Amino acid sequence: FQDTQSGDFCLFYGILYNKSTIYKLLGTCATLNDAQLVMRLYKKIGSKFIKSLDGSFVIILGTKGKLSLISDYFGTKNLYYSQTSNDYFVFSSSLQSILRYVKKSKISEQALASYLQYRFVAHPLTMFENIYKLSPKQTVQIGNKTVKRHYKRDVVSSKSLKDWAQIVADCHSDKTGLLLSGGLDSTTLLYKLLKKL
Repeated sequence: FQDTQSGDFCLFYGILYNKSTIYKLLGTCATLNDAQLVMRLYKKIGSKFIKSLDGSFVIILGTKGKLSLISDYFGTKNLYYSQTSNDYFVFSSSLQSILRYVKKSKISEQALASYLQYRFVAHPLTMFENIYKLSPKQTVQIGNKTVKRHYKRDVVSSKSLKDWAQIVADCHSDKTGLLLSGGLDSTTLLYKLLKKL
């Protein structure tokens, strides 16, 4: 979507779960697409608009000579970006598309070390030098080359570790199955289930 008066634009990839809330906040009827909705919300409340969105999305917002790449709280949609050698900025939801524009791409030693040690490559690194992945809760602004996190809410629980261990233990039944990914969560669940048997 592009605002014809200001020239600002919004590309939206994903889904919003709280559209009705946003429509009420804007005082408008439900006839806008997601990109229009995001642009109107941005125009109304400024850069804090992101905290009003609930969903699975990536947003590319072009305003006042700045380009912003914005990820949702969990980083559910992939967005890769790079500054090429001839000062072009490229971004895509596909790493292969970026590689067409980044000539002489080399393997990132830092990402390779991360993969060999932890069996995954942590955000914002990719396996290629100078190609990055947008992290969860992150905004990358191109005009002034800043990277910031836009969500500050953390999950705070009143339950103790013992309470959570008991909740996990209570979930066991004779028909309990477990898919093992090799991560901490599935390993912890397996340990608790084996202790109960």
